[in-house]
Amino acid sequence: MIYKATFEGLSVDSGEKLWQTLIRPTLEYGAEVWGGCDWQEAEKIQNTAGRTLLGLYRTTAVEVARGELGWLSLRARREIRQLRYWGKIVKMEDSRLVKQIYKQCKDRTGGQRGSFCYSIKKLLIKFDLEHLWSQS
Repeated sequence: MIYKATFEGLSVDSGEKLWQTLIRPTLEYGAEVWGGCDWQEAEKIQNTAGRTLLGLYRTTAVEVARGELGWLSLRARREIRQLRYWGKIVKMEDSRLVKQIYKQCKDRTGGQRGSFCYSIKKLLIKFDLEHLWSQS
């Protein structure tokens, strides 16, 4: 879609809006819950879209396109979304069902790869915020 739009004379700004409104939301749907894994195919899609929008060669470094467009990697965007969602859960009143489920699952699945709690714990450790895990 991006390639066709660019080929037919769409500006970079319009192509970027196309990316941000139609394609990226589809790739990020539900990332708050499932975003803890690597998804190289999605990164490749974003990299190709960025290079195509800017008219760069396939061999151009990914960082050039992302830097020029001001895009974060999809992995970084998923991590931000996960941490925001986790923050909302932690700040909820204890009477909320989501908060009760989180508390039950935190101890049970905190060490289970692929679980929401495991990915949050891993992110907090990555950003040197693991003290927040024990406080939540």
